[in-house]
Amino acid sequence: MSDVSTTYSLNVNRDLHVVGSSADFALIKKTLAPLPFIDVRDPKDLFLPRESTYFVVAAMDFQSLKSLQLVSSLFARIENPLAHKIIYVTLPVILTDQQLLYTVEIGARYAAHGPGREDDLRTYVKRVAIEANDRSTLVGIEQEMDQLHRKNDREGLAVLNDRISDIGKHGKEGEELWRLQARISHYLLRPKREEHYLKRILATNPQNLWAANALGRLFIRQHRVSEGIEVLRKMSLFHELNAERNYAIGNACLHANDLSGAKEEFAKGNDLAGGNDVRFKEGLAKVEFAQGNAGAAMNILGDRHLSPDVLSFLNMRAIMAIRSGKFEEGFRHYELAIKGCDRADDVMMARLKFNYGLGFVRANNPEQAAKLFEESVRLGGHKFKRAQKPLEITKAVASKSGPASRGAANTTSIGNMEDMADLEYESLD
Repeated sequence: MSDVSTTYSLNVNRDLHVVGSSADFALIKKTLAPLPFIDVRDPKDLFLPRESTYFVVAAMDFQSLKSLQLVSSLFARIENPLAHKIIYVTLPVILTDQQLLYTVEIGARYAAHGPGREDDLRTYVKRVAIEANDRSTLVGIEQEMDQLHRKNDREGLAVLNDRISDIGKHGKEGEELWRLQARISHYLLRPKREEHYLKRILATNPQNLWAANALGRLFIRQHRVSEGIEVLRKMSLFHELNAERNYAIGNACLHANDLSGAKEEFAKGNDLAGGNDVRFKEGLAKVEFAQGNAGAAMNILGDRHLSPDVLSFLNMRAIMAIRSGKFEEGFRHYELAIKGCDRADDVMMARLKFNYGLGFVRANNPEQAAKLFEESVRLGGHKFKRAQKPLEITKAVASKSGPASRGAANTTSIGNMEDMADLEYESLD
């Protein structure tokens, strides 16, 4: 890799987190020491919120299945698009083409390998850091795009989208530009454009596994689940190595209500991860919940609080049951979620009880709905207030439901109660 110009002006220091042994940390820190604008850190602050580009360098031993799973799991959990994920290969010295494809599949933007990997790593980090400070480069544009999205600045995103389109009009098209166009289309809620650019990437490079993953997820969000699963299965070259792919396909099967397929994928992933990744146990528990085996699910999860992911799943199953008129089934899911929720997480509990209350609204039980909304208001405080108006309405309906109170005020309250049945449930994702 050719070095970038040594003439540059950087007034922004960027964090670079090293994940690996103490020897790996020392080596990478020494390698990057000539870059004064790079702050090499350990992983303890890795998941703090960020507003600008930062780096994650993971040392990976391709001769160790455990190392492969640890790094792929870590990269999957780093969802901040401003994280620039890099792999520093410890063994073997030089990767095969298949091994390089694996680094792409798990989300790495670059893999440093070969006899000159320290110099290559330093050159790559330097180039990306410089480009991140230049708003005219694709790296700088992507950083600006993510900052606008975090601010929910749709007008700014629309203006930036025009700038990106202008770059394409001047003949600078390619996979990286199409990736930005797909991502900004996702932020602007333009799924047809997002699909267009993802398919364009795959038509040019069928092995672009980022695009395949994104397209599969897009299909699943659009309830085109079978198409999504097909894309995810077809594009992975490493079913026997990449537990993250088992996790993605398992969740897709859950969305499609293919419980046997989900169970098979989660079980394979659990075996690959050596039973040390709790997400696969949670996946297997979700299958049991979906099959009505709450006891078996809780045995899998053990004696601990339910994670936000499991709570979100129970919430989704409850909503589906209630909307189809299966109130008792939906209420059982909410009882399990409330029982397993961390009592210290007042906001999560408030959101659960708000949704549970909406279930009782749909079941025409204003008294029970009011009790749950009251709990939601108490727990939510100033952080979650959606239950305040529903509480007023359900209390009014409950207090005026007797035959002696059939006046105009009661008619208004009942009308409000019916309108409230169209309230959206609170997402727990």
